[in-house]
Amino acid sequence: MSKVSSGIKLHIRVVVASSNSVFLEKMIPSTGNIADSDAVNHIFDDDALYVMDRGYAHKTKMGGWLQRNIQFLVRVRKTFTTETLKSYTTTLPNVVKNELVSIRTREEPLRYIEFVDSEGTSFH
Repeated sequence: MSKVSSGIKLHIRVVVASSNSVFLEKMIPSTGNIADSDAVNHIFDDDALYVMDRGYAHKTKMGGWLQRNIQFLVRVRKTFTTETLKSYTTTLPNVVKNELVSIRTREEPLRYIEFVDSEGTSFH
């Protein structure tokens, strides 16, 4: 077994034009040792809503996105710390939290939603 690991990642921007029209718009390959949060800024360049997984959720990066007025929806880890500014009443049974929060590194508030899917998996 080797102590050296290798791998590649593909960071993509997909355009959803309609419910039956989806296409790849941009693709950035990286080596496995490049953090997703470092590669993500090379994907942004227009007024779209970006949907990302946990590897892209870094408070410093989010602060930069907020400064650039980038709209984003990002899944965060359970350990992601926030300060609750306001709690909203949830109307759906699978929504555990619906809050306006501060990530403590920025003044701009963010929306934080936690829900559980039909298999019991929690998403933040």
